[in-house]
Amino acid sequence: MTGFGVEDFFLLRTGKACPVWTLTDDSNVIGFGESQGVISIAAELDRDQAAQVRAFGNDVTKTSCRITISGEPLAFYLVGKRITDRIWRGIASVDPIFVPNVSMVSSWEERAASNVVKFPVRRAG
Repeated sequence: MTGFGVEDFFLLRTGKACPVWTLTDDSNVIGFGESQGVISIAAELDRDQAAQVRAFGNDVTKTSCRITISGEPLAFYLVGKRITDRIWRGIASVDPIFVPNVSMVSSWEERAASNVVKFPVRRAG
């Protein structure tokens, strides 16, 4: 990168030097943002990188990642895990020994929408 590093790029584009990333099973596009559910930038992973992330299980795992965003080549690590059968999430970090703390990992989990009203079910009979 010219003039600044990967963390600076992420900080300028997402508001965090180590943003949250999300990958789903229907696309190889990975999204980065300040927090879960917020996507500030996105980039397409190649088939091999997407397969490496999709191989993540229920334990926190790490893989190296090289992508180009807005013409800037970026090299960093994806630290994360499988959240559901369709979603993988974690933190992007340039630190090869980065270990997320328990509160970070718990913040990756899917939460039920709080603005959903459950209607009573009428039973036939």
